[in-house]
Amino acid sequence: MPIRKIAGLDVGDFVEANVEHGKITLTPQSFVDKRIAAGMADYKAGRYHEFDSMEKAIAFLAKHSRKPSRSNKRRRE
Repeated sequence: MPIRKIAGLDVGDFVEANVEHGKITLTPQSFVDKRIAAGMADYKAGRYHEFDSMEKAIAFLAKHSRKPSRSNKRRRE
């Protein structure tokens, strides 16, 4: 039986691995931990924006946000 199944993990699950006294311990991490790790990877790779005011941040978000499609707009009404 694969170790993943024994540990109750699915492909893509996020785990923390520790080695102590020659033994490996895998600890499942939460979705939040996974998102934090992804955010830190983006930051380290330079995929972020800095703003010197809230107005500039809001203007950037307004310019770069996706507009709802017509089909989504109809569903909401």
